[in-house]
Amino acid sequence: MKYLFFLFLISYYWVYSQNFTFIAVNGDVQYEEKGIWKKAISGTKIPDGSKIKIGKEAYAALSYQNKQTLELKIEGNYSFSDLQAKVNKAPSSITSKYVDYVVSNATSKPQANTMSNKGMVNRSLTGNIFLYQPPFQSFILEDMVTFVWSSHKNAKDYIFILSSDEQEIIRKEIKDTLITLNLQPFHLKPNECYFWQVVPKGYENSKSSEYCIKTFTKTQKDNIYQEIQAIQNDLGNTTLAKAVLANYYEDKKLYIEALNMYRQAAESGVENYKHLYQNYLNKIHTK
Repeated sequence: MKYLFFLFLISYYWVYSQNFTFIAVNGDVQYEEKGIWKKAISGTKIPDGSKIKIGKEAYAALSYQNKQTLELKIEGNYSFSDLQAKVNKAPSSITSKYVDYVVSNATSKPQANTMSNKGMVNRSLTGNIFLYQPPFQSFILEDMVTFVWSSHKNAKDYIFILSSDEQEIIRKEIKDTLITLNLQPFHLKPNECYFWQVVPKGYENSKSSEYCIKTFTKTQKDNIYQEIQAIQNDLGNTTLAKAVLANYYEDKKLYIEALNMYRQAAESGVENYKHLYQNYLNKIHTK
């Protein structure tokens, strides 16, 4: 009897502790609690029996039991059973791991306002050129790579340099603060450091530091591609997927890809994703 009573308590707890949690909200999003409609805030749990109201052009991302996720963009009211019906199968363990990060950090606001709210691309520095990558090794996954740096307050042209320990590999003069290159013809060796640097033309004393990039072995790449595919299969091509992939890339030291994905998530206009992007920029600025 004690055993049966114990099982009953577990079952009761599981059934009545089911809940959705707001991961991110934007616009007019409300939830009902004991007959009262309240403004939705990221991190709020919605217990069984509650309702959610999505206003015009509003957005909400939710997690269910801290596992499955869904996004709501269509105006209307949703009952708890409506939300449950929209939840798909349980995600892979790799997706759950990085969803947990987004759930935990999307509500945290940036600390010091050291960056522009629009990011750092147009930030003018009076000192050295700043590269948008933490000043230690970063891996790259694809042959096509976009390198980004801050502008100089006076320079109009920049010299991009990529080199190995032995020799200079690429030197290009451009009139922009980014460059996209196909590195495949250069046959970079896996797990070896290649250094990139930017020099503002005419202001050589303001040149950037040298930052290291590395490539993966084929086996390493295959494993990463499999995990990326698992995340995409679980979350689709959603804004939430971009935020989750951004953290995945950051964890794998794919800092250039992480920057791009955090930026794409932030461009949705959702404040929570803007916070993630801003916090990432703050991290790489202070490293």
